[in-house]
Amino acid sequence: MKRIWTHRLAVGVVGFALAGAAAADDEFSRRFTWDEARSRVETAQSSVDFSRAADSYRRLLQAGAVNGTTLYNLGTSLLLAGQYDQAARCLERAERHLGTTPDILRNLRLAAARGGPVANVALPWYRAPLFWHFGMPAPRRIVIATLAFAAFWLVLAVRIVFPRAPVAPFAWMTVIVFIVFATSSGVSLYQESRESPVEIASTAEGGRP
Repeated sequence: MKRIWTHRLAVGVVGFALAGAAAADDEFSRRFTWDEARSRVETAQSSVDFSRAADSYRRLLQAGAVNGTTLYNLGTSLLLAGQYDQAARCLERAERHLGTTPDILRNLRLAAARGGPVANVALPWYRAPLFWHFGMPAPRRIVIATLAFAAFWLVLAVRIVFPRAPVAPFAWMTVIVFIVFATSSGVSLYQESRESPVEIASTAEGGRP
């Protein structure tokens, strides 16, 4: 069973690597690192191999390719290397950039299970009422908060031009939307700012998923 999960997760990493785009002045170098990481994942047979693949994704992050795809691949490689705590942190960061996906949710459960039965694992309860927070990428929530802020001032402008216009409900709606999504975005930005710098160190916690 573990071999089946390992194979599926490795295939998932390769798929995400192919979909990732590294856009910068050193694009060639990043592309080389992508290919190196993909090759390592494809040929990995042990937790040490997956740990080395994780180092390739760490190098991409150090080079500035901080995006959901890189973080997902790093988190999944760490998961396959048995480094569950680090894997969970990277997958949570990937979720901020990409929003919740079935792959991220599955891997978070696997990381929480720490090599044990996934069926017995429950993610934190607050994920249910805050499904919209985890489900939406942070950049999208920032856009919604910005649009709500702009809409509020537009409603006020309409009020000034047309004093009798019934705009109060719309004004309150924009305020509520702005507060909710601005708070959500602020939390994600704060969490991201608190992340420690990425260091290349292939030290497994032991065990294979």
